[in-house]
Amino acid sequence: MGFCGIADDRGPELLDYIDCIFQYTTFYKIPVIGIPVSIFFTILIAIYLFFKLNCAPITLFKHSLDIVQDKYTNKNAPGAFTPKEAIYAAALGTVGLGSVGGMAVAIGFGGPGAVFWLIVIGIFLSILKFSEIALGHKFRIVDEKEGKASGGPFLYMEKSFEFLKMPKLGKCIGMFYAFLMLLCVFFSTNMFQCGQTMLVLESNFDIFQSDLSHWILGGIVVALVGITISGGLEGISKIANKLVPFMTLSYIVAALIILAVNIQGIPEAFSTIIREAFNLKAATGGLIGGVAYGALRSLYVTESGAGTSAISHSSAKTTNHIMEGCTGFIEVLFPMIVCLMTGLIVVVTKSHEMEGALGVVMTSNAFSSVASWFSIILTIQVPFLAITTAITWGLYGDRVWTYFFGVKAPKLLFKILFLLCTLGGFVIRDQTLVVRLADYVWISMVVPNVIVLFLMRNVIKTDLTEYLRKIKSGEISKVKTAEENK
Repeated sequence: MGFCGIADDRGPELLDYIDCIFQYTTFYKIPVIGIPVSIFFTILIAIYLFFKLNCAPITLFKHSLDIVQDKYTNKNAPGAFTPKEAIYAAALGTVGLGSVGGMAVAIGFGGPGAVFWLIVIGIFLSILKFSEIALGHKFRIVDEKEGKASGGPFLYMEKSFEFLKMPKLGKCIGMFYAFLMLLCVFFSTNMFQCGQTMLVLESNFDIFQSDLSHWILGGIVVALVGITISGGLEGISKIANKLVPFMTLSYIVAALIILAVNIQGIPEAFSTIIREAFNLKAATGGLIGGVAYGALRSLYVTESGAGTSAISHSSAKTTNHIMEGCTGFIEVLFPMIVCLMTGLIVVVTKSHEMEGALGVVMTSNAFSSVASWFSIILTIQVPFLAITTAITWGLYGDRVWTYFFGVKAPKLLFKILFLLCTLGGFVIRDQTLVVRLADYVWISMVVPNVIVLFLMRNVIKTDLTEYLRKIKSGEISKVKTAEENK
């Protein structure tokens, strides 16, 4: 047996070292059940918080719809945009290839049962989204003169430990998280999305198989992303308001057409998903594989537990942090609906059984089952999905760069490095390291955040109880429109 359990005589490579580090830390598989300890830990915390916080994703769902419709929005409050705009800005980074290709990856490794577990676990994970958005808004920094507000997970981690009388530990946790997030900004989300884009383009158009086409398309995307992230939150908000509804609805319509063409196979597809979700045989993914990969993809596509959405929501024009937290229940719907539709079309067309297909290519095969030209629809959507994700993470990266290196750190250097990584996603042919890092770094980033959410559980519970009291007493009420005041 070779290096770190590798059964060959060759010397260890970079990927071997990375695998070894993570497989004995956050991705260490618990004996018997075989689920990585980090995922198991996150699911347990999510279930615990779900019930401790009064099953808020269910009991406050209708209330969250009112908040998203700006019925409680004070437009004079400090911040860059309304709660609805904050959702769109955050969803710009989640309704991407992680939902389209990531769901297919989960089915490829965890079997069709991963679709069921992604949705079920996603419901519980939404309480993490609520908690991190609420904390991000609670501990945000407000500039009363400029009428601006900003914050993020790294900041509320630091402030939470100050609240718990452990300020030095808080700074360390915040910096550690910021370091992981920087890795995620440069390599995981950015390069992964761009790499998946080239895979689907290559599978549909021969012209994109040349190295030159990779450089040309990469250069175009780099220019678009560079221009957009220079506009800051306001610029991204304007784009998000247009693109998020369009991307989601257009993908759903296309998926419904595929399901309509394969309508006779829908009952069998649902039966396969449910049966495999509880199948104890590991050959097709089974219960363990379905839970593990369903949970991993649910964490990745919804960003629940990662804390990233707190960056957008900290700038929302909301006067109460619990109110802003409730918008998280709606935010997770966008990627979960896209994932559900992806899972259904992949299973109903049996694309997961095709040899050599994985990720977004599997989804592309499902589109091609309607007609050879139908996959072009996905091909057109894919670059937009990658670009919008890169734009959002460009903003996230700008914030975490400033926190980690300080306000005097040259932001131009960050933008250059970020755009180089974006280009790298298009021109680097072997994406093995990038794909592996996408999962490793992401889950490692979730762990410290979930620990903070757990430690602050009683604070969140107290604030939620007080918020519900104010709603009931009328201290917090809907904002009357001009027509209602007449």
